Amino acid sequence: MQKPLKILVIMTKKIGDTLICTPLLSAIKKEHSNAEIDFLAKYPASEILERNPDINKIYIINKTPWLKLISEIRKKKYDFIIDLYPTEKTALICALSKCKNRIRGYFLKPKLYHSIYNIQPDYYATNQTYAPNRHIKFLEGILFKEVKTFPKMTLILPPIYTI
Repeated sequence: MQKPLKILVIMTKKIGDTLICTPLLSAIKKEHSNAEIDFLAKYPASEILERNPDINKIYIINKTPWLKLISEIRKKKYDFIIDLYPTEKTALICALSKCKNRIRGYFLKPKLYHSIYNIQPDYYATNQTYAPNRHIKFLEGILFKEVKTFPKMTLILPPIYTI
């Protein structure tokens, strides 16, 4: 039996940006059914991921002590870290993770810390204008074969309790 692919997806922006990442998670699960996908997000955006069936574990960057967060990520020994919107903090996490495949996603202007990522696909080379599809398409040849169909966003709200 093949060992599961361990993947950490990082998106530490707001709720809408985090929600837009969910088709990527579904696409990874479709292509790599035994993949273990963890997610690093900011609170409160992390709450929209809590019931997502494609995610094994959610790390919350602004609610977890820094050393504990880095220690947990290092122990997991990820095969891939996909930092969809790199910042100085997320680049540092990638650098300290000991992960060999650090993928840099979207960026506005090249920054010095982008050199931490050893896989830097051309985000703009895709013909996808819809951001969720672009997240998937720019990983073609890395995590995906040719992508022809794209999953939809996944938002599973917690049940509402009434008294």
